[in-house]
Amino acid sequence: MLVVFLMLLLDVLKCIVIFLKLIHFIHFTQENVDLVDRDDQQKFLASADFLANNGLLALISNIQAVVTEVLEG
Repeated sequence: MLVVFLMLLLDVLKCIVIFLKLIHFIHFTQENVDLVDRDDQQKFLASADFLANNGLLALISNIQAVVTEVLEG
């Protein structure tokens, strides 16, 4: 159960990191639109796409599994 909890915590931390990158990216592009490197933009968009398609769904699935395991004892 501890392993599942740690894996869930890791997923949450990954989501937080991606969210912070999003905040930084938005702030950065508002101040320095001309300085944005296309490669960095593509990396960010790939991360955001992954989070939207896989990260959150995996996180929800992991949370459901942990809750089920806790409730079943």
